[in-house]
Amino acid sequence: MVGQSDMMCASAALHHYPWDDIPSVVDVGSGIGTFFTHLAKVFPHTRITNQDLPEAVIQGHAWEKNAPEILLDRHVDFGPINFLEDVPVVGKDICYARIYFRLHSSPVI
Repeated sequence: MVGQSDMMCASAALHHYPWDDIPSVVDVGSGIGTFFTHLAKVFPHTRITNQDLPEAVIQGHAWEKNAPEILLDRHVDFGPINFLEDVPVVGKDICYARIYFRLHSSPVI
């Protein structure tokens, strides 16, 4: 099964952006945070903040399973955000937000 990040060519952002010089990033709309799991492993100096709705952030179990060392080193934080009312964490070098649209009248696949 192909994950959403793969379908949206997210690996291009991870592999072709110069992350070497980026000390911090906030992923707005991160879901459970799987997009930046690989980045956290390859660039452990980068501090990552994952922000999404509270019910998504609380499910950050992917990190416990796929990158427990990153959680232990405290290189990643999770924070709730309501996109319509709040602003992303300030003070980060990059604010990353994937935007995609789904028509509500279209069937869910």
